[in-house]
Amino acid sequence: MPAPVAESCPPITIIDTVVGRRPGGHQADYLAALEDALGPMASESFAPFRNGANTALLTSRWRRLEYLLSRFRALAARSSADGRAILILPNPDFVDFVAAFLAVRLRLRAPAAVFLFVLRRGASGIVGRSGWKSTALEKIVRRLARRGHLHPVSDSRSALSFWEGLTGVPGSLVTIPVRERPADIPPKAEGEAVRFGLVGLFRPEKGAAFYSRVIDAALDLPGPAQIDVQLPDTAADDSFPEAAALRLAHRNTDAVRFLNGHLDNDAFTRLVSGIDVLVLPYDIESYGTGTSGIMHEVLPLGGCVVTTRFTWAVDEFADDSRVLWLDSLDPGHLREKLSEARQIAESARKAANRAHTPSPETFREGWLSAIDRATSS
Repeated sequence: MPAPVAESCPPITIIDTVVGRRPGGHQADYLAALEDALGPMASESFAPFRNGANTALLTSRWRRLEYLLSRFRALAARSSADGRAILILPNPDFVDFVAAFLAVRLRLRAPAAVFLFVLRRGASGIVGRSGWKSTALEKIVRRLARRGHLHPVSDSRSALSFWEGLTGVPGSLVTIPVRERPADIPPKAEGEAVRFGLVGLFRPEKGAAFYSRVIDAALDLPGPAQIDVQLPDTAADDSFPEAAALRLAHRNTDAVRFLNGHLDNDAFTRLVSGIDVLVLPYDIESYGTGTSGIMHEVLPLGGCVVTTRFTWAVDEFADDSRVLWLDSLDPGHLREKLSEARQIAESARKAANRAHTPSPETFREGWLSAIDRATSS
């Protein structure tokens, strides 16, 4: 059990500039889980673009930087007796780091604030590529950490190790939040179609190029199957031709169901709860140290996963018998692993062994521990 956060804990503010600004992903779900976990401890949750707000700020990084800088400085001023405030950024991007650095530098009095950045990848993964931005990001993080203004948090052991090594600051590993299986979804019966899931909005780093191959291999297996495929909202028009082609190829295939865009929390919970076999044909080189929230959620709900060997998955689940590793995306090897996963799913039904959901308190306790460490250092 983590040490309780002291009553004198500085005021806590959650800041998220990604939710509502970038389509897809489940950053909104993470933000909601964090808000629920911290509850009244968080004096404010600041998500300027949620629900379509502040759209005028989306057109210019400089306007967003100016806006965030003024906000960060105002939040840092709401300090406790020791002059500190806790600012949690669950989905930071490059502009957030720059604004935090400038807010600290321009507010000459220190200590002003401690930023708890959730860092799921290395610098190049956060900004999208290696180059001047990734180099600048590393320098910003080092300087903030050196002055006691940054505490790294991650749900990836490999990513956390990278940032701890870069900064010399011990960070906090906080698990990805899990969902509870809805009570009105009954356990699946023997003989019912095995449900395969391709969830990832058809993004290249998540193996979009291999979706068609996965679908063909799953349909080729003996026994009934249902394949849920999540595509972006643009999949129906010419702006996303590959996804549109996939939809067209299976327009008359009853066993294939296409889901459009980012799902709301209830719809996504039901999707995750119904998946027997999650398939993650991730591109290892481009995905890097990225985490997989969907993998973390499907396994506790009793599903199994067929995946390439990306870093986070190997670190977390190397010895889990319900994770089957793809050594290649060759059609024959893929079919072999999907067949093995189907057998695991069918055996799980016979054993009535679908739900192993850990307590949602694990996520809350992890964050309380992180806050305690950040305020104690």
